Amino acid sequence: MKEKLLRLKNLVFTQKTDFLSLFEEVSLRLHHIASLFKDLIYTAPISEKVDLLKKISIIEEENDSQTHFILAELANNFITPFDREDIHAITLALEDIIDALYNCSKDIINLKVDTNDNGIHQLSGVILFTTIEIKNVIMLIKVRYARSNLYKKSFTSIIESIVRIADLKHQAEEIYYLSVDGIFKTDCDSKDIVKKMEIYGSMFDVLNKAAEIKNIFQRLIKYQTATRII
Repeated sequence: MKEKLLRLKNLVFTQKTDFLSLFEEVSLRLHHIASLFKDLIYTAPISEKVDLLKKISIIEEENDSQTHFILAELANNFITPFDREDIHAITLALEDIIDALYNCSKDIINLKVDTNDNGIHQLSGVILFTTIEIKNVIMLIKVRYARSNLYKKSFTSIIESIVRIADLKHQAEEIYYLSVDGIFKTDCDSKDIVKKMEIYGSMFDVLNKAAEIKNIFQRLIKYQTATRII
């Protein structure tokens, strides 16, 4: 009986998985993919674009494996740093952004889209900056959870990064609508217009998914601050 109680105690009160470090790894991977994606956008030779797509594909596969690992660990851990639903939501939201970037990269190659386009360039920059802010929020939440000397400063920094993610989404909306409007004023043929419209939409979808994780961060900060967990 004693041994059974001890095993139960270890199961319930021992947190084996550092979910915040796992999220940090995924956020670094996301930023890496966004950087490669921007390189793909600015690269002209198709052979170099294909090489970059291969690198993105490898990272996407690595992240897919890590997503499964995080969800499996979530099922096996009784004690978690914050609400299980939020851990699940953040895990899937990060995966959605990475998948969307990978799919957009494939579309560019498969559709043979000319990425020498101001709107596409600008949107790739917004995506890259957004991934930086997502990475910052996750790292800062980790700091707060660790109760380090940067504890008080980190809360303000988290809010600032969340606000910047929202601002970047607003910039993307303006770029998207101006680009869609402007493409019909060029001498592009109808096929090129359709292709670029597809890529504009795919890139904007990446930022829509980033806005979803921003909403999760907002909810998490609001709840955890009220309960003084972080």
